[in-house]
Amino acid sequence: MPQVLFTDKLIRNLKAEDGVRIEYSDSMIANDGSLPGSLILRVGKTGKKTWQIVYRVSSGESNRKLKRCGLGQYPALPLTKARENARDKLQEAARGIDPAQKKQSELTVGVAAAEYVERYAKPNQRRWKETQRILNAELIPTHGGSKLSEVTTTHIRDVINTIESRGASIQANRTLQTIKAFWRWLIDRGYSEMSPADPLRPPTKERSRERVLEDTEVQLFWNACKSMGYPFGSVFQLLLLTAQRRQEVSGIRWSELDLDGCEWRIPASKTKSNREHIVPLSAPAISIISKTPRFSHDLLFSNTGTTAVSGFSRAKRKLDGLMQDKTQVVTIMPWRLHDLRRTATSGMARLGSGQVTIEKVLNHSSGKLSGVAAIYNRYGYQKEKSEALNDWANYVMALVKE
Repeated sequence: MPQVLFTDKLIRNLKAEDGVRIEYSDSMIANDGSLPGSLILRVGKTGKKTWQIVYRVSSGESNRKLKRCGLGQYPALPLTKARENARDKLQEAARGIDPAQKKQSELTVGVAAAEYVERYAKPNQRRWKETQRILNAELIPTHGGSKLSEVTTTHIRDVINTIESRGASIQANRTLQTIKAFWRWLIDRGYSEMSPADPLRPPTKERSRERVLEDTEVQLFWNACKSMGYPFGSVFQLLLLTAQRRQEVSGIRWSELDLDGCEWRIPASKTKSNREHIVPLSAPAISIISKTPRFSHDLLFSNTGTTAVSGFSRAKRKLDGLMQDKTQVVTIMPWRLHDLRRTATSGMARLGSGQVTIEKVLNHSSGKLSGVAAIYNRYGYQKEKSEALNDWANYVMALVKE
C-alpha cells in the first residue's frame, strides 16, 4: 500500500489506476509510533474517496487481527477532521477498545440504513430507490431509532407480519429480502455480528407470471407514459388499453386500422395463433392513435421516421425511473411489459367480463371451447370483446382522471 503525506491538493488529484480500486496510507499517522494503525484513503473505481483506519486492538495477544473501521467520505469529511477522528479512534485501540465494535453499539438502524443506501445500494443496484423506499416505509418507522444490537428476529418478524396483515404478501417477501441484504452488508462492514432476519423464510410462495399492477401503479404508469410521449409512451399506453402483445402493438400499421369502425385487424402472419385477430378499439385507444405522427411509410410507431420502433429495454428503464420519481410512498416491485397484458386481463375479469370473452380479446383458444368445440365455434365475440375493452378503458381513465 503506497504511503504518502496527505494534502488536499494531492487527494484531489488521486485517481484509481486502470479502473482498479487503490488505497493510500497517510505517512503522518502511520509514522506516529504511539498509534497502533494508520489512516487510509480508498479511491474507488468511480473516483469516490473514502476514509478508513486500519488497526490492531492492544490486548496483550501476540497475533492480533488487523481490523478496519470506516470514517466517512472525502471531501464531506475533510483531511484535518479525518486525521483528528483517526487519532481519536486509534488511541481507543491502543487502550484496548475496538472502534468498530464501539461504532456498532452506537449506530442506529436509521443511520445505518442511510449509509447502506448511499455507499452500497446507489453504486451497485439499478433499483436502489426501491431499496431505499422499502427501508424507509417498512423498517425505519418502527426501528429507525433502535441500535443495531437491539434489533431481534422477533422485531423483524413483526415487521413482516404487519405487511402481510395489509394483504401485501409479495411486498412482505420483498421487504424480508431487502432487510436480509441490508444486514449482510452490516456484517461485512463489521457493524453487526449476526442478522436477525436470517432465521426467517419468505411468508408467501410466489408463482411465476402472476404480477399485476395495482391501481396506484397504473396511475403512476400512465403519468410516466405521458411524460415519455411518442413513441414509447404511446406504445406502452396501448399495451395496457388493448391487452395485446408488445410485438403486435409496436408493429401496428395504418393499413390495419379502421378508426371509423373502431377496429384494428391484426393479420394472421403477425399473430402467435396464426389467425387474423380483430381488436375493438376504445375511445382512449383511438385518441392515442389519432395523435401519432404520420410518416411516408405505413408504420404507426418509429423512433427514426423510417424503421420500426426499437430500444424497448432502455425505454422500460426510463419508464421505471419516471414511475419511481413520481412518488415517495408507493413501493413499486419489479415488473415486465408483458405484465400490462395480465393487468388488463385481471381488470376485465374484475369488471365482469367472462373467461371466454377475455380469451377472445387475448386471441387465445378458450379453455371452455377447446378441441373440436373451439374449431367449430366461429362466433367472433366482437360485441363482448368491445364491451370488455371499453369497460376496461373507462376504468383506467377514471383512475388517471382523464
